[in-house]
Amino acid sequence: MQLTNKTMGNTAEEAELLNKAMKDAAANSTFGMKDAATATLNFARAGLDAEQAASALAPAMNLAAGEGGNLDTVSGGLVATINGFHGSFEDAGHYADVFAAACNNSALDVDSLSSAMSVAAPIFSAAGYSVNDAALYMGVMANNGIDADKAANSLKTGLARLVSPAKEGYEAMKQLGIEVTNADGSMKDSVTIQKELHDAFSKLSESEQIAAASAIFGKNQMAPWLALINTAPEDVGKLNASLN
Repeated sequence: MQLTNKTMGNTAEEAELLNKAMKDAAANSTFGMKDAATATLNFARAGLDAEQAASALAPAMNLAAGEGGNLDTVSGGLVATINGFHGSFEDAGHYADVFAAACNNSALDVDSLSSAMSVAAPIFSAAGYSVNDAALYMGVMANNGIDADKAANSLKTGLARLVSPAKEGYEAMKQLGIEVTNADGSMKDSVTIQKELHDAFSKLSESEQIAAASAIFGKNQMAPWLALINTAPEDVGKLNASLN
């Protein structure tokens, strides 16, 4: 705690705030004070101040305990995700709830989701989406046997190419009638985009699907996107409802 307080530059009042948060979190968790102290030091090294760390600690510990995850991995992933979405650490409980819902309603596990979400978060945030949207697409991919790290990297590249397609991708999207933005230039919601992609690709043969996906998302990223696209919109809707 001395190291944590020195790293954060805490006043006596801030140190007491953090100490109380640790005791409260440990008292209601399978993790103890030593675990809480380690997580808090990790928060300090990630640049959080005492108030932010106090807000994030209990949600991180509850999430890791509830889903059988590694506290270091989960707490680090939670912080990176909140930062990736430019969110407030006062909302750490909401982010933890989304993580838990994604793991409980898909094939995702909390450690891999925590590690991978930080990769996907910035591009989803830039496109105007939330942590729910990122968890939705990663959960659908996980249900198709795609691990979270691969899903996150595919989503990072593929979503960027949907928003700003290369010439070949633009031609493929135009031919298929795919429009990912509304009239005002904002992105359509994630469920709508998946359904429109699904409906457009369902009219193609397998070889045509591969060619179109390669043009839009790139050869290295097309397989996870095809898994997402070919998932029944009803199944996507059910997972989305559970996340919301």
